[in-house]
Amino acid sequence: YAVAAFIGVLVLTPLIGKLGERLGVIDLPANLRKRGDRTKEQSLHTKPKVRLGGLAVMIVFITLVLLSGRLNTPLLGILVGNIILLVAGYIDDRYELSPKLQLLFQIIAAAIVVIAGTSIKEIRFSGINLDFATSVTPIEILGYIYNFTFPADILTIFWIVTLINALNWMCGIDALGEMVSIIASLTLGILAMKYGFHEITAVSFILAASIAGFLPYNFPPSKILGGTIGEANDGLILASLAIFPGDQPSGAKFGIALILLILPLADMFYVLIRRMIIYKTINPIKLLSISGAIHLHHRLLNMGLSVKKTLFIEVAIFSAFALTTFLISEDKFRLDFLIIISVIVI
Repeated sequence: YAVAAFIGVLVLTPLIGKLGERLGVIDLPANLRKRGDRTKEQSLHTKPKVRLGGLAVMIVFITLVLLSGRLNTPLLGILVGNIILLVAGYIDDRYELSPKLQLLFQIIAAAIVVIAGTSIKEIRFSGINLDFATSVTPIEILGYIYNFTFPADILTIFWIVTLINALNWMCGIDALGEMVSIIASLTLGILAMKYGFHEITAVSFILAASIAGFLPYNFPPSKILGGTIGEANDGLILASLAIFPGDQPSGAKFGIALILLILPLADMFYVLIRRMIIYKTINPIKLLSISGAIHLHHRLLNMGLSVKKTLFIEVAIFSAFALTTFLISEDKFRLDFLIIISVIVI
């Protein structure tokens, strides 16, 4: 399935690129954008590029997951969430959605994932045990019984929406979001294989291979961009796989996922704090709508590094955290190894 995913996206992407040109789904460079464009300051491209590459990835990914025979209710919830973000992503890439509507679509997609059975009911990591299933209320939805768990389900929606935006913000240069997603999905897939979680293993490798098939068109200098479709859906899938139901409690996998995904999350919180200080606001909608060139890749570029060097530095840092998760996933928590990796990264 992974081989089919890679070949499928590799063949489909140029066709989607032609479709994007006809539909006018184009990312314009800063000098061609309107004066009031809120993302103008972040644009690093010098010529127009199609923004529909993520559609090729999602078409192949969803098709192969359906054909894989691994489909269950929680996984179906992830796919339905993907379709919702696919529609929202196309509208944003074509017409540009407001931050409020983007956030609304993300919350709806995350809620569907939770209703289908994926939730952080507890966190068990390095001696920490937190229980988030304080109350359970059965709710019937079209004949389906959904057990609303408080505050676990609210925490899960927040986790998924946060990671969607963290990965979205990280995708400021060619191939960065794609390479981070490939490494993250491979890491989750290998860990899932180790513990015998067959659904997560299959879906993780299909996702990694699908994105890898798109990478030749997106590697700097890119020919086609993934767009909001790619960024948002990759974030939803990774956030969901990290807490996917299985024999091991979702909370145990959540602790590993926090270490794995610490780079995009840290970059996001750094930017949010800077925006709070500069604009003196804690309004989440306003914080999400503010544009600026203060992400990690912007700071590395401002130091004089090229786009490729910036890409490789961030991927190297992310890979270090990915390797760390393999040791942390063992029975013994290797604090000494984590400290060494942290010193190297700093």
